[in-house]
Amino acid sequence: MQKLTSNRSISGDQLLPDHWEALYNIKKILEPLAEATFKLEYRGIYSNTGSLWQWLTKLNSLLTFMEK
Repeated sequence: MQKLTSNRSISGDQLLPDHWEALYNIKKILEPLAEATFKLEYRGIYSNTGSLWQWLTKLNSLLTFMEK
């Protein structure tokens, strides 16, 4: 088996404008998913969050967002 060693330096690595644009687009897609997950995983004092109806409502809004 061949070793995976490299003499390459990371000093020459850089993100080009196209890379930054791709990262921005990925962030734009993932932010609503992260926010929804955070809001729905929270358990309030009276267990009024994370209910099935809230998940279904949020999933519907996320689906609408993703279809745009």
